[in-house]
Amino acid sequence: MADTTESNVVATDADAATVLGTATTVAEPAVESAKTVEQASDDLLGEAGKAALVAEREARKEAERTLKAANARLQEFEDKDKSELERKDSTIAAITQERDEATSALLRYEVAAEKGIPADALPLLSGSSREELEAKADSILTLIAKKPSGPVVPNEGTAPDTGSTADHLARQILLG
Repeated sequence: MADTTESNVVATDADAATVLGTATTVAEPAVESAKTVEQASDDLLGEAGKAALVAEREARKEAERTLKAANARLQEFEDKDKSELERKDSTIAAITQERDEATSALLRYEVAAEKGIPADALPLLSGSSREELEAKADSILTLIAKKPSGPVVPNEGTAPDTGSTADHLARQILLG
């Protein structure tokens, strides 16, 4: 009879998952009090009752081990799914970021080409929308237009300083 009880106790992963979904964890104090009741009732039973209880307790222990193994396997599957989902999420995030960067660069190049921004001024062109880029391009063009076309001579158009310098004083003394 113990053999049929043990064969009925063996559960499949699907059975364990069903039990896991519907069963709740028993509180430790309740388990402890059940153990004391079992020990007290052992003394009141005869040999046949004790043998039946021993068989039942072994079957329960086997069922608990099977349930624990099934719970561990179910957790393993859940973790596997989570990590796969996390990998997919990170892949989607990376692809989205690449797309956004490419779209931003394309928009920057389009605005630069439309406005006639020279290639060496392209790093100055920045913004997150077409309107911002166009406004920045206009300000860059304004700065470029202000740039003088020829060489710059410092202090152009001013008279030299005729104040008292050492050379000037020496000339006055020597030449009179």
